[in-house]
Order: sequence, then C-alpha cells, then structure tokens
Amino acid sequence: MVTGMKIATGESRPESAAFDFVELLEKRAATMRGRPKRVRTRARLLAAAAAELRARGYGGLTVDGICAAADMARGTFYLYYTDRTKIAVAMTKAFIAVRGGQGAASAAIREQVEKLTAGVVTALLRRQPAGGTFH
Repeated sequence: MVTGMKIATGESRPESAAFDFVELLEKRAATMRGRPKRVRTRARLLAAAAAELRARGYGGLTVDGICAAADMARGTFYLYYTDRTKIAVAMTKAFIAVRGGQGAASAAIREQVEKLTAGVVTALLRRQPAGGTFH
C-alpha cells in the first residue's frame, strides 16, 4: 500500500523539504477556473484517484471509489479513462512530471513509484490474453 505520497521537491527547495502530492493535485483541480471543462474534470478525477490510492492502496482502488471521491458519475469516469489501471498510469506520469523527471529522486520516492508501477503491471498481467500478447 502506498502511504503518505509525500514527495521531496525539486531544485528550489532542500531535499528534506516535502510536499503532499495528493494535496498538490487537489489544489490544482480547485484552481482551474476558466480552463476548459474537460481539463477541469480530468484534474478532479486525478486528484480523487490519488486520494483513493493513498487511502486504500492500488488493490483497493476502484472506479466507484474514485467517482464517489470526485463526486462524479461513473459514466464521466469512462469518458476519460477505460479502467483504474489507466488512471493509475496517468497519476504516475503526473508524479514524474512534478518531479521534473529528475534522476536523483530519493529512495522513498522511488519506492512509492515502484509500488504503484508494480500494482499497475500486476493488473495488466492478470488481464493478459491466453495467447500471451496484447493487441
């Protein structure tokens, strides 16, 4: 289970300074007034998914939980993502983007990303067709 999801900031702050990734996504979603509705909705879904991931881990991450946290209909979720794996991948990309793609990420950050990635890979392998290849 990913706990905390606190990450160290980049070059502008000391490595010991940390911020809450979930809080960052929630603030970003809340301050998007004037942006296209599609952008605001996607941001709300990402923030809700990050909060659900922190609270329940990847194994407990559900589309229904994300929708409830975002206060959105299940159909809205499916307009943006096909399943929980796709939104987990989007969160991982956002996480890496926030870090600036820096190779000098702390061990704690690498561990959190590895846990999330492992959960996504496990989910994908469970869905792999009998022939062993994806189309």
